[in-house]
Amino acid sequence: MVTKNSIRKIAVFFMILLVSLPFANICAHSYRSNSQSLRCALDYTKDLREKEKKEKNKDKQKNEGDVTLTVMGDGENKEQAIQVALRSAIEQAFGVFVSSHSEILNDELVKDEIATIASGNIKEFKCLSENYVEGKCFVTVQAIVSTNNLISYTKSKGASAELAGATFAMNLRMLELNKRNEALAMQHLVRQLAEIAPIMFDYEIKIGEFNAGLGCPLEICINVNENAKIAYKMLTETLEALSLKEVEVSDLKKIGITTHKMSFSTYFDDKWVASNTRPPHEIIYHFRHPYHKLFHELCNWFVACSMNFKLTDDFGSYSVKYTTDYKNKDFVLPTPIGSMYFDFDCNHISINVNGPLKLERYGHHAHTFFKNSVFLYFAHDGYFQDEVALPFHYYKNGSSNNSGRRLKASIRMRNIEELSTLTKIQIERGQEILKVSDFIKFQ
Repeated sequence: MVTKNSIRKIAVFFMILLVSLPFANICAHSYRSNSQSLRCALDYTKDLREKEKKEKNKDKQKNEGDVTLTVMGDGENKEQAIQVALRSAIEQAFGVFVSSHSEILNDELVKDEIATIASGNIKEFKCLSENYVEGKCFVTVQAIVSTNNLISYTKSKGASAELAGATFAMNLRMLELNKRNEALAMQHLVRQLAEIAPIMFDYEIKIGEFNAGLGCPLEICINVNENAKIAYKMLTETLEALSLKEVEVSDLKKIGITTHKMSFSTYFDDKWVASNTRPPHEIIYHFRHPYHKLFHELCNWFVACSMNFKLTDDFGSYSVKYTTDYKNKDFVLPTPIGSMYFDFDCNHISINVNGPLKLERYGHHAHTFFKNSVFLYFAHDGYFQDEVALPFHYYKNGSSNNSGRRLKASIRMRNIEELSTLTKIQIERGQEILKVSDFIKFQ
């Protein structure tokens, strides 16, 4: 039996149903849209990951053909010096990685064109240091060379070229290139320092009082000048750029390649002389080659340049000359690897043969050095043994006092008449032409 109450309930139910249907449709549509959006988002993320993966693989393929080299150059200006350095990078990479039967690198114009960002062979470069000496610019550059582009470029010039070697061979070639690059960069550093050496020293002379014996003491002072700052900057920046990182040392050790340690110290404090101890090792560098012989030779070159001075008085001019004739020497300077002999052809002025030096001495070591020197120590069998003292560091307080080498000398006249003729005595940089090749054996 249908009652009024039942009819009322049925009516309410249908009313609710009619109101709910549009809302349910909206919800269903929203759900379908959200599902579709979610699927699109997932698909987009998947595509993005695949794209990133492809980019990484692409970058990896690119990087496999890239080599990073530290090179040096010099020229009349920065642009020219950088170009010389980039040419060096191209030549090194070309010689190790690219097999070509062309004479392409013999063409100077083509060589300059190759060593540019525009050619694609130099992917990028960074100037690590820039120094100027007497109008000449010296730079150290880190360059990334693309061997793949180098091959393509070579082929575009009509030459046959190919990447030399498979993956394992490429790794060996990379080790070879890094080793060769370091050696060339270090040789270039020493060449640049050797070029600065002849203009790095200034001279002064101090004259005492004449005694009854017509004699007078002299003191010859040899000091470093502003160019020493440049030499020091060049040295430290290049050593820092070439030094292996700890992880590189570890990786080379794993494949049985030995590295070589060099320590760097500066000598400023008198306490190291007073205590007869070594200055502390401030920085430890790691290299692929031992360089003790090269820096020993550089040290001797600096000693020779520092002694290249001339004395002038009323009677004439007298130069100190380096000689290898130990029998006819006038005085000797001890060095880390022996002794250096010098001739001073003057009758009335003498640089004392016995104990001519009023120098700071370093511990029990016989060789002499400039105060405020840089010390390089070279490790053998795990211990720092070989040492080199280089007068690169400019005096801290701007004063030349106690900053260099002091030579004891004396002047003696034969009679009063000769003494009365003497009105002046001067010292200046000598005109002796020294050959760096007599001291440093570049490879």
